Amino acid sequence: MNQSFQGYGEQYKEFGYNYYGHYQHHQHQLPYATSYPAGVKRRRIVGASEPYGLLQYNNNHNVLLGLCQSKAWIEALQRWRTYPQEATPSRLLNQPMLMRKRCQPSVMTIQNDCSDRGDAKGMNTFDEQEKTSPEQLYQPTILGLICASSPSAKEEEESARVLLLKEILHHAPAQVAYSQEQCGHTPLRDAILNPHCPLEVLKMLLQADQENCSQHHDNSVYVAASYQKDSRGLLPLDHLILRLQSDNTSTTTRSVDMLETFLEMRPAAPAAAANVTSKVSSPLIRLLAMVDPVAPSLSSVDASAKETRLCKIQQVIRCLLRQQPELLYVCSLGTGCSPLHIAARTCGNFLPIFQELLLVSADDDDEKSNRRLMAMENSFGDLPIHVVCSNGADLDVLKYVAYKTAAASHDHCQLLWRTTGFEYSPADLLWLYHIEAGSSFAKVRTFHSMYAAAQSRFEKDNEYYEKVLRNTVDDLMNGDSGQDGTTEERMEQARKKFGDLLDRLFVLLSASSSEGKESKNDGKYLHQACKVSTPYGHTLALPLFKLLLWIYKDDLLTMDESGNLPLHYALLGNNSLAKLSKPTGDENKKKEKRETTHWNEWAEYCQDLITAAPEACGMANERGQLPLHLLLSNRSPGSNSAAQNLHQLLLEKAMEAFPESVQTRDPISGLDPFMLAAMGGEDLPLDTIYYLLRGCPSLCHHHGDDATV
Repeated sequence: MNQSFQGYGEQYKEFGYNYYGHYQHHQHQLPYATSYPAGVKRRRIVGASEPYGLLQYNNNHNVLLGLCQSKAWIEALQRWRTYPQEATPSRLLNQPMLMRKRCQPSVMTIQNDCSDRGDAKGMNTFDEQEKTSPEQLYQPTILGLICASSPSAKEEEESARVLLLKEILHHAPAQVAYSQEQCGHTPLRDAILNPHCPLEVLKMLLQADQENCSQHHDNSVYVAASYQKDSRGLLPLDHLILRLQSDNTSTTTRSVDMLETFLEMRPAAPAAAANVTSKVSSPLIRLLAMVDPVAPSLSSVDASAKETRLCKIQQVIRCLLRQQPELLYVCSLGTGCSPLHIAARTCGNFLPIFQELLLVSADDDDEKSNRRLMAMENSFGDLPIHVVCSNGADLDVLKYVAYKTAAASHDHCQLLWRTTGFEYSPADLLWLYHIEAGSSFAKVRTFHSMYAAAQSRFEKDNEYYEKVLRNTVDDLMNGDSGQDGTTEERMEQARKKFGDLLDRLFVLLSASSSEGKESKNDGKYLHQACKVSTPYGHTLALPLFKLLLWIYKDDLLTMDESGNLPLHYALLGNNSLAKLSKPTGDENKKKEKRETTHWNEWAEYCQDLITAAPEACGMANERGQLPLHLLLSNRSPGSNSAAQNLHQLLLEKAMEAFPESVQTRDPISGLDPFMLAAMGGEDLPLDTIYYLLRGCPSLCHHHGDDATV
């Protein structure tokens, strides 16, 4: 018997010299542990058909390896102190072929770096190994075995295991970054994939990784174990996040502690690891995507346990962004979703995560960062506000995101009311979710944050949704008590039909009117709705405008704090919303039809306002302008003949309600109404100017002394 076996019994003789076994690499531990021969070396067989090759063992014994496989940690510690060279990893040669055919069967030869003598010469092997290339591959190492093994039930054995790990790392910290058989399969990765790995072990490995980085700070090709991607393209951080996803609620705290420890102790990314994002998704995207409330880890626990888990995840997000703030702008490769899109889908019931992502201080850079985040679109033209509205987020989350979106836009409206690629405004998405939630309707979209193949787009019949909304509003307004009662009574009736949809609409309206800063609402929702009414784009569906007019018809003659009536806002139109729509398809064929639809809806709503309160046409705002002046100051309908006719119709309605307006000079420009029309250039037809002149022909012959022509 070989001298190295003396003192360990005759049991080592019975193991064959050409013993065969299979190596299943994805199990992250050696399958021959405890049951296969201790102290053997393995060799890959040429032409093997197994996924990772067929392994052959010979009589080149390594007693320390065998003791570790048998989990005899006390004996292994003694053996290590006597023969430290047996902990030296054996290198796999043929590296160029391996790098070309990673994870495939190939011919490999093994170089044994072990000797049978426990002298000082054997210790020098560690120094030689540390000088090897980081792309060098090794057989499974003693360090990897320790990291992949479960803690021993016996206190003495466990103490010996941890002490063995500590001593090996002290003498050879470089081994923590050694790849075992495949690139990136390091002992650090083995420890992370081990569900029973103590936090103490992870700290020791990360400390060794830091020492390696300090020793290789001038090595441009060295990559620390913390930044090595495995055969699946995943980083150790990705595995920690996946581990958190698979944990149940009772073990979440431990996984979160490991994540926080890893983020705090991992070395700074060197130049060779500048791309610290995996080839599949960024760590932040993974972390937020795993919070999906329908996931098995969350679907079977109570609300308090879910909140505790989300609080822990919030801590990880804070720690992650503290080190890598650039991850806020790294989007999903499949759908182009930003972290804020993902949070809107998966964390819509937990406001602190949004506050963490949109943390704002007095620094101007933070404000710029928020504006950039709120304006980021995914591959389908969705802003974060669209995802929040389409997934039924809590009201406080909707309010937070809506006000941040309004603040990110210079005019406080354009970004908030921008439509998706399929021309759905945030208000439309609120309605779609309202009628689908808790019913037998199919979801508007099957949203998946990671891959485009799992996402179906809007395929609903728009006319069907519009018909449902129109019929619901008509039934409410034309009911037995539709015209009676106070505003509060009408609101109560509306809530019976629409539930919290009205509260959500009010959030959008308030945000667009408050310059992005939340303030005490004065309840002037009809005024706010008229502010976003425009013939140049789509904001609220026409039935929703009519619904608000029905509820708040008592406010038609009430000035708001800016001294305007609802009719003033509606006739002025909102020019800043002229580029709301971002439709797909052939623009040349759809443009005119789309413009005509917008003008039709806007003109119908303005006529309803005039019909409901014709005396409003004779009331000037605080600047002295009548509704007719505001209508003529509005952006012209252009060359669209249908829009021109609608514009002319509104002029006639306003003049019919208050004939004196045609001879009332605009106090801002000093021009008569026909002059305001003429200032529109070629956009307004001559018929409109002649119509205004016929209303007061004397204006052609005489102007007051203070006239400005």
